Amino acid sequence: MHWIAATLGILLAIEVTRALGLDSYVVLQKSPKLYLCDALAQEISSITPAEAQKLLLDRRALPLLAGNRILLVDDVVVSGGSLNGALALLRKAEAEIVGVSTVLTGAHEWKTKLGRDVALVLGLAHIPQFRPVDGV
Repeated sequence: MHWIAATLGILLAIEVTRALGLDSYVVLQKSPKLYLCDALAQEISSITPAEAQKLLLDRRALPLLAGNRILLVDDVVVSGGSLNGALALLRKAEAEIVGVSTVLTGAHEWKTKLGRDVALVLGLAHIPQFRPVDGV
């Protein structure tokens, strides 16, 4: 199994990979790099920043993904925009996504955005949401 990291989950994915005795992971980038001029791309929308972005996948990583079982590792899932885009990008690369691991989930919008893929997500904790009570 290979490990995939969304941009902010890179360190987490490296440590998960090491802990499981694996040595292979692929990073999906949100910022352009010189070596990504011919990357596979997927538009995403997330809370930060509010404007549309792209997730980029180096085409040299395609042999690591195509036909292989993949666990997507990220740190936080809130709106589901980035995660939904990462799943779409990995499917373009013909990866078999077996799960999504995250440290935290927040809000609940991500569940709607992911649809059936919500069953893939396992988080360690949920960030509570607080609502005003009696105007306070």
